[in-house]
Amino acid sequence: MSLSKKERRRLAEEELDARQRARASRSPLTREELDELYAFVAERAFRDGRDKSLALTTEWLTSHDRVPAIAFLNEHGVATDWDVLVNADPCALFGPTATRLARMPLEPDQLLALIDSIDTQVRAVGCQHDLRLTRAWLEERGLPTALVEFALIAQGGGCDCEVVLNVDPERIYPGE
Repeated sequence: MSLSKKERRRLAEEELDARQRARASRSPLTREELDELYAFVAERAFRDGRDKSLALTTEWLTSHDRVPAIAFLNEHGVATDWDVLVNADPCALFGPTATRLARMPLEPDQLLALIDSIDTQVRAVGCQHDLRLTRAWLEERGLPTALVEFALIAQGGGCDCEVVLNVDPERIYPGE
């Protein structure tokens, strides 16, 4: 007897949850530490630029057991600081939280307001293929520019028009 689509989905979700719990139990970094690492790398890369190394991550790991942490990150496709910013989302590695399906420093209403504002501005002036409008919006409101920009990039928002077209709040925040 074949399983219904609903039953297959439930079984797939159970398997994914089990894998995420197992990954979290094997990780030398907690969810909170991974968030701290992300914030450190994001702020430094935003301020100083980045290269294709793991230098910022390695620097942050000086107060941790570096070898197992780097091995864990490598095992999950994180080989550079850039990968930390776009691929090392604790929600993907360890499972979603009650408020997030993916990393996003903005609250839902803030993200929707950002997308609406950028959509209006891009329609008026076009996209310059960077995040200048997004950055200005964040800075005007005193929001954490580096953390938000890299979270948007991880969601496919590499420039202002991509923020509007690709960043989907339904993939970031759990439904009601």
